Formats: sequence, structure tokens, C-alpha cells
Amino acid sequence: MESKQIIDILSQFSTTNTYKKVFINGAWGIGKSYYTNEYIKQNSSNIVYISLFGKNSFEMIENSIAKELMNKLNKVDKFKTKAEDFIKKLEGSISFNGFSLSTPNYNSKTLIEKFSTLLEEQDLIIIFDDLERKSANVLMEDIMGMVEELSLFEKMKIVVIGDENNINEEDLNKWNKFKEKLIEKEYKIIRFSYEAIESLVITRLNKYIRKKTLEDFVSNFLLKHKTSNLRTINKGINLFIEIVNNYLYEEYNEDVYLCIAKNCMAVAIEYTEELYKPNEEDKNSKDSTKSWMYAVDSDISSRIVSHYFRAMFMNNKESSIVDYVIKIYLSEITKSLIDDFNNVLKNYISIKEEKNIFYLSQESITNRIKKLYSDIRKDKYIFSSVEEFIDDIYNLVTWNKEFKLKLNDEIILKKFNSIMFLNYYDSSKELYENKIDRFDLKQRESSQLKELIDIYNNEVEEKYLTDKINNIADKYKKKDFDRKYLEWLKWRFIQEDKEKAIKYFIEKARENNYFIPDLSIEINEQDWSWTHYIWYLFYEYLNDNYKKELNDYAESIKDINLISRYRINGLQEYRPLIQKNKEE
Repeated sequence: MESKQIIDILSQFSTTNTYKKVFINGAWGIGKSYYTNEYIKQNSSNIVYISLFGKNSFEMIENSIAKELMNKLNKVDKFKTKAEDFIKKLEGSISFNGFSLSTPNYNSKTLIEKFSTLLEEQDLIIIFDDLERKSANVLMEDIMGMVEELSLFEKMKIVVIGDENNINEEDLNKWNKFKEKLIEKEYKIIRFSYEAIESLVITRLNKYIRKKTLEDFVSNFLLKHKTSNLRTINKGINLFIEIVNNYLYEEYNEDVYLCIAKNCMAVAIEYTEELYKPNEEDKNSKDSTKSWMYAVDSDISSRIVSHYFRAMFMNNKESSIVDYVIKIYLSEITKSLIDDFNNVLKNYISIKEEKNIFYLSQESITNRIKKLYSDIRKDKYIFSSVEEFIDDIYNLVTWNKEFKLKLNDEIILKKFNSIMFLNYYDSSKELYENKIDRFDLKQRESSQLKELIDIYNNEVEEKYLTDKINNIADKYKKKDFDRKYLEWLKWRFIQEDKEKAIKYFIEKARENNYFIPDLSIEINEQDWSWTHYIWYLFYEYLNDNYKKELNDYAESIKDINLISRYRINGLQEYRPLIQKNKEE
């Protein structure tokens, strides 16, 4: 059966007396709860809906039923007077006739009987959803006993909804043992109804994107990837709303919102369901195509670009924000990331895309590539985002090679680095934010592009190191003793290639009194914190030779005055850079 047939099942169950206890069985996310709630929206008067998920005790389930039943009584005038006789015996806060009542516990069996008596003139269906998600503190036999007990009342019918494949082994054994005696009819939901996707997407995204556009999005994008889980679709929608509500600096047009939606859905689907995860057997396949595709698909970002945007051999603007969306999905969020993300949306995605170079004639491609090369060489090249720049360089090196245009590779490399350092590099950002850590798919397709990026990334490491340490020296000379400028060194001194950083740090330290402020004069807490941190770095991360250098310098300034001696002695006692023998 398809999931949308749940509406027919519940409708027939409500109007006929053939069965009193039925079980709707289907996989997680197949639409059971969705279509059940769609039915309840139109037929709520005789429905009591209870989700077992989040109820950590059997008493919580009983109280939930009691409150739902009381809500029914609130809406039936002739029952209100009778209900007042025992309402004070209910546990928890209940709204009745406009008042909020906090009441003690009440025997559940008696409660059920009294409710049944009060509602005996009205048909009632109680739905227990999320059977497989019930708490481990709630016994399966207690749930089954309640179903049986409730079904004894003439006006009550029971629907149980769950996924047998996800019930734990112990509970499943109990369920299977008594299910045949308890359940009169089982409905197996084995197919997903894609109308649910369209309804969900349109309902939640119509504020940002027109209905017709969303219908096309569902049929031309979502349905192609055969996801059969509404929860996955909901994840994608929630990710979209998180981004729109929290990370966009301005309102964008519908095309930009649609681009964000596509990326959010692709990321949610692939991370959740791994539809295109490569087969491990292809990793070392003799078939070069299979082994190459394994290499591409082993990286989830490249996999999404390839399968969801079909952009393996051509540039696609929409896929240029995949890595940003992935980082937001994984909560790896920084201000720099969000700044770059908005820059791409505003200056790249929102600009109307000219015809993709892949589809042009050889003559047109050649003319476009030669003009691009000329603009870059003459410093006339203008771009709106690093995504656009990488796309252009990818095209430049790819078609230069394919058409043997003989454009100068050294000039391309030189200008590539020049443009990146001028427009992208910023020493105030983290090192990883300055590197190019995206565009994996394009690098796999083009060894020339990979070489350009590798060279740039290596130069970034060198420049970042010198800029950071030069900045420390500059701050020291300006007497700006804020230890935040030093804290980066702690991380740098534990890296495998730490010797390069240590060597340059020591060079600058020797030129600047080992970065120790003048301790012979009046200082403040910030100055002293800086001093302590410099001392800590030498003590914790540098070798004995460097420790001795700092200690010797400290000894040399002790005699300036008594306060400098006192402060230096304090540092040496707290963290002795020179370990003295016991005899000394």
C-alpha cells in the first residue's frame, strides 16, 4: 500500500464496525504520521492522538490520554457538568471551561471507565503512534494491555502505528507473541506517496518561493533522487529555514532562495540516506571508470555536486554553495564562512548566468578563453566571488590544454596567486579560512588547477606564519600587550612542522627583547598577562637552548631596579626555565 492510503484506512475504520483494533506498519519517514495528521485535521472531533515518543513512563501515557479526552469533553456541552465531578482527580494541569487546573493523580482504569461512560454516545478512535520509539521505561506488555482494555468499551476503536523493523528485539518478541490475538487487521505501508513531499515543501517554503516553482522543484529535482523519507525532506526544509532566518544578510530573489533550497535538500538527503555513496568494491577496480568514480564519490561534497547538480564536467553556479551549506549543516559556522556565503549569493548566484561554456562552439570557447587570459594578464580581470574565479581558472587551464592554445602557464600561476592574495587572503582570519579547501571535484578533473591551488595553499601557510609573528612584533613595539595576539602560537607550536614557526618566532623574539615588556616601570594587568604568556610559551613548548636564552635575558634586566628583580624572580620561581641541581 502507498502511504497516502492511510487516509482511506482511517476513514473506513471510522465509519464501519468491521474492526476495532488495527495496526498500520511502515518504515520510518514513509509518511505514516504525515497522512495520519492530514486525516486528523479534517476529522478531529472523534480522534484522540497519542505519540508514544518522549513519554518516559506509562503514567505519562495515561495522563496524555486523560488530557486529550478532557479536551473532547470541553467541546461537548452536555458532558461538561458530569465532567466536573471528577476533573479534580486528574493529574497535571488541564484547561477546562477557561480555567487551568492542577490536580492530583487518579486511578487510570476508573478514569478510562468514566470517560467511556460520558462518551458512550459518541464514536471515539484512539491512535497510538510511534510504537517503535516508545521509551525503554515503558513495557511493551503495558502498551498492549492498554490497547486491549480500551477496546473493550463499545464506542472505542484503537489504531496502533509503528515500524516493526525498528522495534528492539526484546519488545519485538513480545509484540509478535501477542499481536495475532490483539490486532484484528494489519495494513503494511510499503510505498512512499510523493504527493506528501510536494504538499510538505509547498506548505513550508511557499513564503519564499512560488507554488509553481516549488512544484517544478519537487518533480525535477527531489523526485529524481528517490528519497522515501519525509523526515529527510523535513531536515532539508529545516536547514533552509535555519539559513534564511539566521545567516542571510539581506533578502534575495526567488532564484537565490531556490538555489539554497536545492543545496539544503541535496545535503540533507545525501548525509541522511547516502544515496550515491560509492561501492567499496570499486575502490581498487581494474575498470578505470569505476575507480575514478569511486575517488570522486568518496568525498561527499564532490558526490553532491556530481549527482544532484550534474556538474562533473561543467561549471554550475548553483552547486558553488554546496560546501557552505555542508558546514552550516554540520554546525561548523564562523563569521568568515557566513560573510563569504552571502558574498557568493549576492555577487555570483544572483547574477544571471550566461550560456555555459561547455555548450559553446570551439571557436566561441577559444575566443572566450583568450579574452579571459588577456584580462588576467593585464590586471583587467574582475570577479564577484572566489567561486567565480575558480570556475574561470578551471575553464582557462582546461581549455588551454584541450585546444593546445599555448597560453603561458607561468603567467597563469603568478596571476592566480596575486589575485587570491589580494582579494581572498586576510591574516585576521583563521589559517584554514585562507586556504582553498573546496572545489575538490574540479581539482580531480584538472591536475593543473590542483597544482595552482596546492601552490597557493603552501604559500598561504608561509605568509600566514610570518604575518602572524610580524604582527606580534608590531604589537610589542606599539606596547599593545593583548595576549590574544599570542594565543595562536600555542596551537602552532604543537603542529608537526612546528620547527619552522619556532625558528621564525625566535628570530623576531631576539630582535624585540624576547617580547618581554619593560618590567622596571609601572605596568597593568594586561602587560603582566602578556609577560606570563610569553614565559609560558618558552616553558611549555621550546627546547632548553631557547629557554636558556630567555632566562639569560631575564637575568640581564634584573638589576635595573628592585621591582624588575622582584617580577623576574616571580616568573622564574613559578616556571623555572633552568632546572637547578639539588646541590645548588
